[in-house]
Amino acid sequence: MARSYIRARRIGIALQGFRKDAGLTLEQVAAELSMNKSTISRIEAAQTVTRPQTVRMMLNLYGIQDKDEVERWAQLAKEAKTKDAWWSGFDLPNRLADLVALETDAISISVYEASVVPGIAQTERYARTIIEDQAPVPLTEAVINERVEIRMRRQERLVADVDPPQVAIILDDSVLQRSVGGPEVMKDQAQRLIELGHRPNITVQIARIADGVHLALPGSVTLLEFNDLMPASIYLDTVAGDLLIDAPEAIQRVQRALKAIRSHALSPDESRRLLEIAAK
Repeated sequence: MARSYIRARRIGIALQGFRKDAGLTLEQVAAELSMNKSTISRIEAAQTVTRPQTVRMMLNLYGIQDKDEVERWAQLAKEAKTKDAWWSGFDLPNRLADLVALETDAISISVYEASVVPGIAQTERYARTIIEDQAPVPLTEAVINERVEIRMRRQERLVADVDPPQVAIILDDSVLQRSVGGPEVMKDQAQRLIELGHRPNITVQIARIADGVHLALPGSVTLLEFNDLMPASIYLDTVAGDLLIDAPEAIQRVQRALKAIRSHALSPDESRRLLEIAAK
């Protein structure tokens, strides 16, 4: 997966849905638009990135009359062909590149962490300590700096003034008790979480270990959701490697588990008071 594939997949899934809603077969669309059936099939399967004009033609055939809706999909097709994503200049592991691409397009990001503050909420000093400590082999200063920069850049959309995603961050209370980088780093990190929690699009909640409800999830899980027919994605950060999952059954299980955790966790206000104590 790369950003172009993710966007092509969103377009393909949507076009297939619109075609079926219109009651048209691949053969009928091919005949109406003077295209090959195999080309339409490849577009729907995200095996090719189609042109904006082709998207407009198909949506017109499928009876989509909302001009803004048509242009949104046409613009997405245009963007799918570009390769100017900010992370293209970094040497990212494949799954991390996928996660960054998904974060860029998601309208909702829910993160549960049992061990550390998630990357999208870390301060620079906290991130640097985590990156240094978790590396299986010693890293050069240049590599560490690059990874810290990537982590900081990922946070920019969360705090953007225009169209930021809705973000839910849920932490085990053990995350606040686990010292990373020393007391000053932890105080700064707690203050950062307080600041994020004040933003209208971000909620921060602390789940108490004693409740035990969170055991339904692994140590780190991110649920990314979108505003169209693109299925949600689950990102799992495990010792054995990172995983991206979009199976409907898995998504439903994670959605239920996150809902249960949030309902049993401290409220945002209660969580903020706990963070204020940690920030002193």
